[in-house]
Amino acid sequence: MAARNTVSWNSMISGYVRNGKFLEALEFFQQMQEEKILPSEFTMVSLPNTCACLGALPTRKMDS
Repeated sequence: MAARNTVSWNSMISGYVRNGKFLEALEFFQQMQEEKILPSEFTMVSLPNTCACLGALPTRKMDS
């Protein structure tokens, strides 16, 4: 992409998620962070589902 902005990053991440390419979506998010592009609310909504589908959300007990 010549001009990358939040909208173009979100489109790519969303496309990967919708097509079951969860690892690629996370890799794209990492690239987004490396390029200092701030995620939007839309970006942040896509990520929990991606992590859940990858089994990447750890379960832990809260300390009492």
